[in-house]
Amino acid sequence: MEKLQVVVRENCHLGENPLWNPFDRELYWTDINFKKLYSFSPDQKGYRVICQGEMVGGFTIQTDGSLLLFADGPGIKIWGKGKLIPVIESIPGEENSRFNDVIAEPTGGVFCGTLSFNHLPGNLYYLSTEGKLTEVIENLFCSNGIGFSPDLKYFYLTDSGLRVIYRFNYDSSTSKLSGRQTLVEIPEEQGVPDGLTVDAKGCLWSARYSDSCVVRYRPKGKEIGRIDLPTKKVTSLTFGGEEYRDLYITTAGGDKPEGETDGYLFCLPQAGRGLPEFLSRIEI
Repeated sequence: MEKLQVVVRENCHLGENPLWNPFDRELYWTDINFKKLYSFSPDQKGYRVICQGEMVGGFTIQTDGSLLLFADGPGIKIWGKGKLIPVIESIPGEENSRFNDVIAEPTGGVFCGTLSFNHLPGNLYYLSTEGKLTEVIENLFCSNGIGFSPDLKYFYLTDSGLRVIYRFNYDSSTSKLSGRQTLVEIPEEQGVPDGLTVDAKGCLWSARYSDSCVVRYRPKGKEIGRIDLPTKKVTSLTFGGEEYRDLYITTAGGDKPEGETDGYLFCLPQAGRGLPEFLSRIEI
Protein backbone atom coordinates (compact mmCIF):
# COMPACT_ATOMS: atom_id res chain seq x y z
CA MET A 1 0.00 0.00 0.00
CA GLU A 2 1.38 3.37 -1.03
CA LYS A 3 0.81 6.87 0.31
CA LEU A 4 -2.58 8.55 0.03
CA GLN A 5 -2.68 10.99 -2.89
CA VAL A 6 -4.83 13.92 -3.93
CA VAL A 7 -5.73 13.34 -7.58
CA VAL A 8 -8.33 16.09 -8.17
CA ARG A 9 -8.17 19.43 -6.39
CA GLU A 10 -11.80 20.38 -6.82
CA ASN A 11 -13.85 21.47 -3.80
CA CYS A 12 -16.96 19.43 -4.50
CA HIS A 13 -19.93 20.41 -2.39
CA LEU A 14 -20.98 16.77 -2.09
CA GLY A 15 -18.65 14.46 -4.01
CA GLU A 16 -20.21 10.99 -4.24
CA ASN A 17 -20.67 7.69 -6.08
CA PRO A 18 -17.19 7.07 -7.51
CA LEU A 19 -17.31 4.39 -10.20
CA TRP A 20 -14.56 3.00 -12.42
CA ASN A 21 -15.50 3.00 -16.10
CA PRO A 22 -13.90 -0.05 -17.78
CA PHE A 23 -14.63 1.28 -21.28
CA ASP A 24 -12.43 4.37 -21.09
CA ARG A 25 -10.44 3.42 -17.97
CA GLU A 26 -11.45 6.55 -16.11
CA LEU A 27 -12.91 7.23 -12.68
CA TYR A 28 -16.36 8.83 -12.70
CA TRP A 29 -18.03 10.59 -9.78
CA THR A 30 -20.75 13.11 -9.07
CA ASP A 31 -21.05 16.36 -7.14
CA ILE A 32 -24.69 15.96 -6.18
CA ASN A 33 -25.46 19.46 -4.94
CA PHE A 34 -23.51 21.33 -7.66
CA LYS A 35 -25.19 19.09 -10.27
CA LYS A 36 -22.00 17.98 -12.02
CA LEU A 37 -20.70 14.62 -13.21
CA TYR A 38 -16.91 14.31 -13.49
CA SER A 39 -14.37 11.93 -14.97
CA PHE A 40 -10.71 11.56 -14.04
CA SER A 41 -8.07 9.96 -16.28
CA PRO A 42 -5.16 8.38 -14.36
CA ASP A 43 -3.19 8.11 -17.61
CA GLN A 44 -3.57 11.78 -18.54
CA LYS A 45 -3.75 12.91 -14.89
CA GLY A 46 -6.56 15.28 -15.75
CA TYR A 47 -10.27 15.60 -15.10
CA ARG A 48 -13.30 17.14 -16.78
CA VAL A 49 -17.02 17.77 -16.32
CA ILE A 50 -18.88 15.39 -18.63
CA CYS A 51 -22.47 16.27 -17.71
CA GLN A 52 -24.10 19.03 -15.66
CA GLY A 53 -27.49 20.37 -14.71
CA GLU A 54 -28.76 17.12 -13.15
CA MET A 55 -28.76 16.37 -9.40
CA VAL A 56 -27.36 12.85 -9.76
CA GLY A 57 -27.31 10.90 -6.50
CA GLY A 58 -26.04 7.70 -8.10
CA PHE A 59 -25.40 6.15 -11.49
CA THR A 60 -24.41 2.95 -13.22
CA ILE A 61 -22.67 2.21 -16.50
CA GLN A 62 -24.71 0.48 -19.19
CA THR A 63 -23.37 -2.30 -21.40
CA ASP A 64 -23.17 0.13 -24.35
CA GLY A 65 -21.10 2.63 -22.33
CA SER A 66 -23.92 5.09 -21.68
CA LEU A 67 -24.71 6.17 -18.12
CA LEU A 68 -27.87 5.42 -16.20
CA LEU A 69 -28.49 8.45 -13.98
CA PHE A 70 -30.55 8.31 -10.79
CA ALA A 71 -31.53 11.87 -9.97
CA ASP A 72 -33.90 14.05 -7.98
CA GLY A 73 -37.61 13.93 -8.58
CA PRO A 74 -36.73 11.12 -8.12
CA GLY A 75 -36.23 10.25 -11.77
CA ILE A 76 -34.08 7.93 -13.87
CA LYS A 77 -32.49 8.87 -17.21
CA ILE A 78 -30.00 7.43 -19.68
CA TRP A 79 -27.23 9.81 -20.67
CA GLY A 80 -25.16 9.10 -23.76
CA LYS A 81 -23.77 11.02 -26.72
CA GLY A 82 -24.87 14.26 -25.09
CA LYS A 83 -28.53 13.24 -24.88
CA LEU A 84 -30.80 12.50 -21.91
CA ILE A 85 -33.48 9.83 -22.39
CA PRO A 86 -36.12 9.49 -19.62
CA VAL A 87 -36.68 6.04 -18.16
CA ILE A 88 -38.83 6.95 -15.15
CA GLU A 89 -40.00 10.54 -14.62
CA SER A 90 -40.92 10.29 -10.92
CA ILE A 91 -42.15 7.98 -8.15
CA PRO A 92 -45.59 8.66 -6.62
CA GLY A 93 -45.22 9.65 -2.96
CA GLU A 94 -41.54 10.57 -3.30
CA GLU A 95 -41.87 13.96 -4.98
CA ASN A 96 -39.60 15.58 -2.34
CA SER A 97 -36.86 12.97 -2.63
CA ARG A 98 -33.84 12.09 -4.71
CA PHE A 99 -31.99 8.91 -5.40
CA ASN A 100 -28.86 8.20 -3.40
CA ASP A 101 -26.47 5.25 -3.79
CA VAL A 102 -27.28 2.60 -6.42
CA ILE A 103 -25.70 -0.61 -7.68
CA ALA A 104 -26.18 -2.85 -10.71
CA GLU A 105 -26.53 -6.60 -10.20
CA PRO A 106 -25.16 -9.41 -12.42
CA THR A 107 -28.26 -9.66 -14.63
CA GLY A 108 -28.26 -5.91 -15.31
CA GLY A 109 -31.03 -4.77 -12.98
CA VAL A 110 -30.30 -2.04 -10.44
CA PHE A 111 -30.94 -1.63 -6.72
CA CYS A 112 -31.49 2.04 -5.95
CA GLY A 113 -32.25 3.87 -2.70
CA THR A 114 -34.03 7.17 -2.08
CA LEU A 115 -33.36 10.01 0.33
CA SER A 116 -36.01 12.51 1.42
CA PHE A 117 -35.38 16.27 1.42
CA ASN A 118 -37.89 16.53 4.29
CA HIS A 119 -36.07 14.13 6.65
CA LEU A 120 -38.72 11.47 6.07
CA PRO A 121 -37.83 7.78 5.62
CA GLY A 122 -36.62 6.65 2.20
CA ASN A 123 -36.90 3.32 0.44
CA LEU A 124 -34.88 0.80 -1.54
CA TYR A 125 -36.16 -0.04 -5.02
CA TYR A 126 -35.26 -2.53 -7.73
CA LEU A 127 -35.21 -1.46 -11.37
CA SER A 128 -35.64 -4.40 -13.74
CA THR A 129 -33.97 -4.58 -17.14
CA GLU A 130 -37.40 -3.84 -18.66
CA GLY A 131 -37.51 -0.54 -16.77
CA LYS A 132 -40.04 -1.58 -14.10
CA LEU A 133 -39.47 -0.13 -10.61
CA THR A 134 -40.45 -2.20 -7.56
CA GLU A 135 -40.17 -1.28 -3.88
CA VAL A 136 -37.94 -3.74 -2.00
CA ILE A 137 -37.43 -2.23 1.47
CA GLU A 138 -39.41 0.64 2.96
CA ASN A 139 -38.72 3.11 5.78
CA LEU A 140 -34.96 3.41 5.57
CA PHE A 141 -33.80 6.51 7.41
CA CYS A 142 -31.06 7.17 4.85
CA SER A 143 -30.44 4.52 2.21
CA ASN A 144 -26.74 4.60 1.37
CA GLY A 145 -23.68 2.46 0.49
CA ILE A 146 -24.48 -0.84 -1.23
CA GLY A 147 -22.40 -3.88 -2.17
CA PHE A 148 -22.37 -7.60 -2.96
CA SER A 149 -20.18 -10.33 -1.51
CA PRO A 150 -17.81 -11.81 -4.14
CA ASP A 151 -19.69 -15.13 -4.11
CA LEU A 152 -23.01 -13.25 -4.54
CA LYS A 153 -24.52 -14.86 -1.45
CA TYR A 154 -24.92 -11.58 0.38
CA PHE A 155 -26.13 -8.04 -0.27
CA TYR A 156 -24.96 -5.16 1.93
CA LEU A 157 -26.88 -1.96 2.55
CA THR A 158 -25.98 1.04 4.70
CA ASP A 159 -28.59 3.04 6.60
CA SER A 160 -26.71 6.20 7.51
CA GLY A 161 -29.59 7.52 9.61
CA LEU A 162 -29.36 4.54 11.97
CA ARG A 163 -25.55 4.23 11.63
CA VAL A 164 -25.76 0.57 10.60
CA ILE A 165 -24.66 -1.70 7.77
CA TYR A 166 -27.13 -4.51 7.05
CA ARG A 167 -26.44 -7.88 5.46
CA PHE A 168 -29.12 -9.69 3.46
CA ASN A 169 -29.22 -13.08 1.81
CA TYR A 170 -29.20 -12.47 -1.94
CA ASP A 171 -30.65 -14.75 -4.61
CA SER A 172 -29.03 -13.76 -7.90
CA SER A 173 -31.50 -15.86 -9.90
CA THR A 174 -34.53 -13.95 -8.63
CA SER A 175 -32.96 -10.67 -7.39
CA LYS A 176 -34.66 -11.26 -4.02
CA LEU A 177 -33.34 -10.15 -0.63
CA SER A 178 -34.13 -11.93 2.63
CA GLY A 179 -32.95 -12.45 6.20
CA ARG A 180 -31.88 -8.92 7.12
CA GLN A 181 -29.17 -8.87 9.81
CA THR A 182 -27.33 -5.95 11.39
CA LEU A 183 -23.69 -6.57 10.48
CA VAL A 184 -22.10 -3.37 11.82
CA GLU A 185 -23.31 -0.71 14.27
CA ILE A 186 -21.36 2.56 14.52
CA PRO A 187 -21.38 4.59 17.75
CA GLU A 188 -22.53 8.20 17.37
CA GLU A 189 -19.12 9.58 18.35
CA GLN A 190 -17.50 7.69 15.43
CA GLY A 191 -19.29 9.48 12.61
CA VAL A 192 -21.74 8.21 10.02
CA PRO A 193 -21.27 5.23 7.65
CA ASP A 194 -21.67 6.50 4.09
CA GLY A 195 -20.62 4.87 0.78
CA LEU A 196 -19.41 1.28 0.68
CA THR A 197 -17.45 -1.10 -1.52
CA VAL A 198 -16.43 -4.75 -1.20
CA ASP A 199 -13.01 -6.11 -2.15
CA ALA A 200 -12.03 -9.43 -3.73
CA LYS A 201 -11.54 -11.03 -0.30
CA GLY A 202 -15.08 -10.12 0.72
CA CYS A 203 -14.02 -7.38 3.12
CA LEU A 204 -16.19 -4.27 3.35
CA TRP A 205 -14.74 -0.76 3.03
CA SER A 206 -16.98 1.94 4.48
CA ALA A 207 -16.52 5.71 4.11
CA ARG A 208 -17.01 7.47 7.44
CA TYR A 209 -18.68 10.86 7.13
CA SER A 210 -17.74 13.29 9.93
CA ASP A 211 -14.90 11.03 11.14
CA SER A 212 -12.13 11.65 8.53
CA CYS A 213 -11.54 8.02 7.62
CA VAL A 214 -12.32 4.85 5.72
CA VAL A 215 -12.93 1.71 7.79
CA ARG A 216 -12.32 -1.85 6.58
CA TYR A 217 -14.34 -4.77 7.99
CA ARG A 218 -14.07 -8.52 7.66
CA PRO A 219 -17.07 -10.24 6.02
CA LYS A 220 -18.54 -10.97 9.47
CA GLY A 221 -18.29 -7.32 10.54
CA LYS A 222 -15.09 -7.11 12.58
CA GLU A 223 -13.07 -3.92 12.02
CA ILE A 224 -9.57 -4.68 10.76
CA GLY A 225 -8.16 -1.35 9.61
CA ARG A 226 -8.59 2.36 9.04
CA ILE A 227 -7.32 4.88 6.53
CA ASP A 228 -7.17 8.44 7.81
CA LEU A 229 -7.87 11.35 5.45
CA PRO A 230 -7.05 15.06 5.85
CA THR A 231 -10.71 16.01 5.54
CA LYS A 232 -13.71 15.36 7.76
CA LYS A 233 -16.54 14.48 5.38
CA VAL A 234 -15.53 11.22 3.66
CA THR A 235 -18.44 10.17 1.47
CA SER A 236 -17.75 7.15 -0.74
CA LEU A 237 -15.13 4.92 -2.36
CA THR A 238 -14.46 2.37 -5.07
CA PHE A 239 -11.62 0.34 -6.54
CA GLY A 240 -10.26 1.09 -9.99
CA GLY A 241 -7.10 1.24 -12.06
CA GLU A 242 -4.91 -1.69 -13.08
CA GLU A 243 -6.47 -4.92 -11.75
CA TYR A 244 -8.72 -2.75 -9.56
CA ARG A 245 -5.97 -2.23 -7.01
CA ASP A 246 -6.31 1.55 -6.47
CA LEU A 247 -8.85 2.85 -3.97
CA TYR A 248 -10.56 6.10 -5.00
CA ILE A 249 -12.26 8.15 -2.27
CA THR A 250 -14.70 11.04 -2.63
CA THR A 251 -15.26 13.75 -0.02
CA ALA A 252 -17.53 16.73 0.61
CA GLY A 253 -16.90 20.38 1.34
CA GLY A 254 -20.40 21.67 1.96
CA ASP A 255 -21.32 25.34 2.05
CA LYS A 256 -18.36 26.26 4.22
CA PRO A 257 -15.33 23.98 3.72
CA GLU A 258 -13.37 23.64 6.94
CA GLY A 259 -10.12 22.63 5.29
CA GLU A 260 -8.28 23.09 2.00
CA THR A 261 -8.83 19.51 0.85
CA ASP A 262 -12.57 19.30 1.62
CA GLY A 263 -14.36 18.00 -1.48
CA TYR A 264 -11.17 16.69 -3.14
CA LEU A 265 -10.87 13.31 -4.85
CA PHE A 266 -8.25 11.06 -3.24
CA CYS A 267 -6.55 7.84 -4.31
CA LEU A 268 -4.72 5.21 -2.28
CA PRO A 269 -2.64 3.22 -4.81
CA GLN A 270 -2.25 -0.51 -4.26
CA ALA A 271 -4.74 -0.46 -1.39
CA GLY A 272 -5.88 -4.02 -2.06
CA ARG A 273 -7.83 -5.62 -4.86
CA GLY A 274 -11.38 -4.81 -5.75
CA LEU A 275 -13.77 -6.31 -8.26
CA PRO A 276 -15.38 -4.74 -11.33
CA GLU A 277 -18.85 -3.37 -10.71
CA PHE A 278 -21.63 -4.98 -12.74
CA LEU A 279 -23.03 -3.15 -15.75
CA SER A 280 -26.69 -2.21 -15.97
CA ARG A 281 -28.81 -3.41 -18.89
CA ILE A 282 -31.89 -1.23 -18.73
CA GLU A 283 -33.85 -1.25 -21.98
CA ILE A 284 -36.54 1.27 -22.87
